[in-house]
Amino acid sequence: MPPHLISATAAATAAAAPSNCGGSTLQMAKGRTDPPSPAVDEELAKRAGAVFPGLKWTRTPMAALTQLGAPAFYERGYGARLLGADGREFVDLMCGFGCNFLGYAHPSVERAVNAQATVGACLSGPTERSVELAEELVSFFPHADWALMAKNGSDTTSIARLICRAHTKKRVLLVEGGAYHGTPAPWHEGMPGVLPEDHAHQINYVFNDVESLHKAAEAAGDDLAGIFAGGFSYPLAAPAQMPTKEFAQACRDLADRTGALLVLDDIRCTLRIDARGSWAPLGVQPDISVHCKSIANGHPFSAMVGKDICKDAAAKIFSTGTYWVSPAPMAAALEVLRIVKESDALERMHKAGDDICNGFRALAQKHGVAAQVTGPHTMPIITFDADMAEAGNTRDRPRSVAFATKVIDEGVLIHPTHNFFLSAAHDARDVEQVLKAFDAGLAAVKEQFAEC
Repeated sequence: MPPHLISATAAATAAAAPSNCGGSTLQMAKGRTDPPSPAVDEELAKRAGAVFPGLKWTRTPMAALTQLGAPAFYERGYGARLLGADGREFVDLMCGFGCNFLGYAHPSVERAVNAQATVGACLSGPTERSVELAEELVSFFPHADWALMAKNGSDTTSIARLICRAHTKKRVLLVEGGAYHGTPAPWHEGMPGVLPEDHAHQINYVFNDVESLHKAAEAAGDDLAGIFAGGFSYPLAAPAQMPTKEFAQACRDLADRTGALLVLDDIRCTLRIDARGSWAPLGVQPDISVHCKSIANGHPFSAMVGKDICKDAAAKIFSTGTYWVSPAPMAAALEVLRIVKESDALERMHKAGDDICNGFRALAQKHGVAAQVTGPHTMPIITFDADMAEAGNTRDRPRSVAFATKVIDEGVLIHPTHNFFLSAAHDARDVEQVLKAFDAGLAAVKEQFAEC
């Protein structure tokens, strides 16, 4: 029996113990008296299937993990760990797909949220938190003269599209092929309900390929409104790429030459590469950057900051949302930014990422498995050379699936084809368990596949 199969009593004891998130006592879900168990997880999935269309009760990438042995539902999170509704505890390397930055149930973040919620979670208008947070964002990011706030990454990336077009009075946006830079997503093409017109006035380029960028700009002609680029390139089921200085500067120069706006899509990367913005180490600043996931440690909040050059356009476009003035998530974001400035949270996260990525490389060499870890160590993706050689134009990754299946069985939650996320809560004990699981996962790959 894998060591992460624990009883409800053991789970409560583990949750109450001191940890990077401060620890707390396990609470059963309201309305339930039975402890987490496989039967509970199965019953929840059955109930969900009766009232949701398809698998719309979960994140799309998470649906695949249940086929690899992960729970369908989760009871709670604490620090860098999750307790599944089936009673299993996991070291979580998905971090809520990026939103767990300081640790699940981080005490000071939750205190700030609860203090605000007790006097109003969402009022008929904004509170002082809005002004405080906008001031903090403008102070925090070097390229920021103004800020806007919303809820999801899709909110702010889509608003950035509007601002580009309002500012330039032009239509075409350059985006990385296959990347998500606001609605509609490129992989929506051809799906039910999606029209060809939904992807009009959008031209793809290849990340880190300056010639491809220039050809896309040439195709846009005199109608170029904006250039969107991610903090790094993270295609599904493929190696990640960090931006080169040459490519980032080419984006900046193209925007300056044409009058288009350069938008840094930091939704996935906020705080995990560089606190000042993912391209700050390259010395390249965008006109607009968009942020989400880690910035409020799991509370629903996203932000956009920009330069004065496009402030007027930002003021004129129409954008609104009922919950965009909610002060409770803003209180969370204020506390996260305070902790980033006043603690070693970033250093702890980077150390855990370095230890895990370097440890995997050593283990792969030990097992004689050709595998790569790419991307920033705080957001790495693992790929197997033989998978990439055999895949062609498909996303079939049998070795990645075998690896992830075993790792999940060993009590570490990962995705076979999506990048992982590290948090400031991942400590030495977590890293040790991760590397033991990776060791077992690589052994499983070596056993199952002749070509490794």
